Amino acid sequence: KRRGWRYDGPNSRLDVDVDGTTVARFDDSTGVDVRTGDLTVQSGNLDMVAGTLDIQDGGTVAQLTNRTTAVTSNTYAGKITTQATSLAAVTIVTHTVNNSLVAATDNIIITKVSGDADTSAFVTAMAAGSFNVSLRNHHASGADTTAFVYNFALIKSAIT
Repeated sequence: KRRGWRYDGPNSRLDVDVDGTTVARFDDSTGVDVRTGDLTVQSGNLDMVAGTLDIQDGGTVAQLTNRTTAVTSNTYAGKITTQATSLAAVTIVTHTVNNSLVAATDNIIITKVSGDADTSAFVTAMAAGSFNVSLRNHHASGADTTAFVYNFALIKSAIT
């Protein structure tokens, strides 16, 4: 079975093959920044044909005071645990995640790990060096007093 890089000249791309399966494709405008090792897509596509995207740079952070207290996580992925202070019914609160890797043009993916079934989280603002996450208690009459835990992943992008 073949493993390694294979140049596909007719399609102007470089394929990554593992055990006979192409798992990633780099077209002629995808490149690797040799100074940092970062993979960049200048234009065109980077296709994940099979397998997973594994972001290895991560960490965990917990809020110290309440659900509006800012946290700092200077990683591309992480797990944030909020305080278990009371969040009233049909209420939204916001906290800032300080992250030196974030640009205003980037995207953040958030996934709920645990917490009250009727509370959700979403990104409400992006800026250079930070993003805001809002928590909403969807209960019509009950307060949420559980810690909310979510994972995040930073996707670098450039909007011109």
